Amino acid sequence: MQFNNLTDFSGLAWEVVNAKNEWSVASVLRIKFKFQKSNIPNTWNLIPDDEQGELFDADEFYGEVGQSSVRYESDYVSFKPNTDVIINAHAWAPKNELNTSWDCGVRIYNEENTLLKEYGLKVKTQKKQYKVGPAWISLGRDSENAVAIRYEKAKGGTVKIPAKKEGDKDKYLKADAYNPVGCGIYKMRDPNKEQLSPQISYLGDKVKKVPAGFGFINRAWKSRYPYAGTYDQDWIDNQHPLPPHDFDPYYNQAAHPNLIMDGYLKGKVKISLSNLMYEQDEEQHIILDKYTLISKIKTHTGNIMNDMNLDTLIIDVDSENQDEWQAYASWRHLTNDAHHIEEAQTLLKNKESTDG
Repeated sequence: MQFNNLTDFSGLAWEVVNAKNEWSVASVLRIKFKFQKSNIPNTWNLIPDDEQGELFDADEFYGEVGQSSVRYESDYVSFKPNTDVIINAHAWAPKNELNTSWDCGVRIYNEENTLLKEYGLKVKTQKKQYKVGPAWISLGRDSENAVAIRYEKAKGGTVKIPAKKEGDKDKYLKADAYNPVGCGIYKMRDPNKEQLSPQISYLGDKVKKVPAGFGFINRAWKSRYPYAGTYDQDWIDNQHPLPPHDFDPYYNQAAHPNLIMDGYLKGKVKISLSNLMYEQDEEQHIILDKYTLISKIKTHTGNIMNDMNLDTLIIDVDSENQDEWQAYASWRHLTNDAHHIEEAQTLLKNKESTDG
């Protein structure tokens, strides 16, 4: 199959097979944006960056691979039934004044300015725990002006005894399957080592055991991996290499459950951030204009054309430097029952833009 990208953006198309051995074509287009101050106070427009870069071909982590939070998940996803919204950010204390606790949050609006999602967090500055005799004691919190919104700072964690010999495996004493990179699980075998308490929690009702945060949920964490289906001996004997019959495409939803939309974001979108952008007023608004992107599949019997769906929006303001603020929006379409495929194309039909 030949792929032709008729846009200035990063894109790809590939063939996909499902559990029933039915073939489809997945197409993705991603636009990288930079932030531009609007003439409306506390409002930013997203403008396509001159340097679009390549698709993310693998998950990118904040630190050690698999041992830290995911900053960007791979773009190589065939289908998402809803839009994921990801916010990579620090929580900044109001007026940038030193404090020990404050709130931050995200609100998402559609083109009619109807509130679609609202989600807030409580952040606290760092508190250290020490083992003294049979009990744990804590020191007071230091006043700070920023807390990184990372799952490392939410409830969870892993307790392990490092291997003493080369070639041996670490011994795991306890792990939070929902957030193995978190904190709050105290290592009883090392009482002289300070331990950190969680700094990020829900403002409202928590989502079962999902850690509090705004970033990507790792595909290997317990709130997500059950949707991948059952990979057992029966799958090996009777289904491999096809996906299991109980694979649920919801597995591809990578955002925090509170930031997975009900369906797709359409038209012009406004993302309001509270205390999440450095040296800005408490409330900031980010505008994504409407883009219409097309997937065109050529077969020997004719063309199959479909509008692509905006299914991933990443707002990355995780820097004190405004020039490093960026956003990524991905549009995707899965064309079913595409037989005798000759060529896949992606193109931009139009863009509707208004300031603010």
